[in-house]
Amino acid sequence: MPDQQSLEVHRMDSAKESKQTFEAVDTLADELNAFACAVHEGPQFAVSLPEALAGVAAMQAISKSAALGGEVTQVEPGLTH
Repeated sequence: MPDQQSLEVHRMDSAKESKQTFEAVDTLADELNAFACAVHEGPQFAVSLPEALAGVAAMQAISKSAALGGEVTQVEPGLTH
């Protein structure tokens, strides 16, 4: 995805636009490092199991909705196949 270090704001009630640029950060490397530290008896990982399962459920709902042409759908958090 291009230009992932920028945030552009376009207000609906104004023609004014704003753009902010941020330092590039390798979030995947940071997340994998934190997970490896947690596995190796470090501090607890920042994302709890219920939060992770809720994230998976959200991605499943997005995928199911896309397959149904954008229909609103729900997927319950938990391990599903």
